[in-house]
Amino acid sequence: MDKEIELKLGIQDEQTMRALLSDDSILGNKARTIHLRATYYDTQDLLLANSRIGLRLRREDEDIVATLKYGGGVVDGLHTRIEINKKKDDFNLSLADFPKERGMLEEVLGSKELVPLIETDIFRHVRQIEYKDSVLECALDEGIVRANNRSVNIRELEVELIKGSIEALESFTKNELLDYHLVPEDLSKLARGIELVHMKS
Repeated sequence: MDKEIELKLGIQDEQTMRALLSDDSILGNKARTIHLRATYYDTQDLLLANSRIGLRLRREDEDIVATLKYGGGVVDGLHTRIEINKKKDDFNLSLADFPKERGMLEEVLGSKELVPLIETDIFRHVRQIEYKDSVLECALDEGIVRANNRSVNIRELEVELIKGSIEALESFTKNELLDYHLVPEDLSKLARGIELVHMKS
């Protein structure tokens, strides 16, 4: 079980995105690119989402990873939550993937069936950086979220605290990102997908 702490920032235009990609203090030529294709699962009446739980399967290039996120909150784009990841051999989700949390999930779900509700298709440009005795991961995501026969484009920068202090994360944001005029983003990709689910035909 790990606590995820990350700052999510919206990128306003293509020019800013390209500048971030070429900035060696943030991404630059040391960044690698990963193709992420995820499916988020919930009941038709969103029992998991209403309990602030996210459950997904994701292809990360050739790997398959099941992820459970819950708890925490978000303030001014700073997201904190519990995150559990498990590598899998196939693209089939099971509550047994999360044995310690299975009871919690079964209590929330009751007799309701999990169904695939939201899909994302993202190219992630990612790099880890040592900064002020801490380790940060910068990830620029560009792609699309699909649900309910609708879609929304994604263009955002995530800065995750891998090891160290949240003060280092805040300092990096202030000193390295200020000139890019990025906007704190409180909505996760899952939350954007849920907005699409709620839209009427």
